Amino acid sequence: MLDHFQKAFADLTASPGLVMQVRENPDLLRDRYELSEREVRRLAAMVNDPGMECNCVLYRASRITPIAVHLPRLTKVLAKDLGPLLSEYWTRYTHTNINFLFDSYRFCEFVKEKIDGGFIFSDAVLPIVEFEMAELFEQLEVIDPDNYMRGPDGRHKICTAPEQG
Repeated sequence: MLDHFQKAFADLTASPGLVMQVRENPDLLRDRYELSEREVRRLAAMVNDPGMECNCVLYRASRITPIAVHLPRLTKVLAKDLGPLLSEYWTRYTHTNINFLFDSYRFCEFVKEKIDGGFIFSDAVLPIVEFEMAELFEQLEVIDPDNYMRGPDGRHKICTAPEQG
């Protein structure tokens, strides 16, 4: 059960929304994870500790830093839309890659999906996301060329494993 305890704690750290849900309903932990009563009590105590907010902030800071560093133009042009987009992105893609270039590229793909889906952005977003994706792709291609390809449309694609949730 220790692996479920660790998974639950990692999930809570990554999701302020889950923290709020567990604060209201600790039984949610039993529904999602195989935990002993002691582990449920410990996790419930953790989510109610004021330090839990700090854990969530530190986790999110570690996720936003690579995106801000590798996608400076995109983060600037997204402006007020960046926060909600990141929250949605982090909810969908809970796992990161040790190579932060991958996560930055995947965020660009996510933004393009949102554009294609009709999410409203300024006209400046698409050319910037495509430019920064091309730059990331070139950096990634140098690191590990076996994991990269171009799609039928000639655009860069990164071969990645499917998301595990």
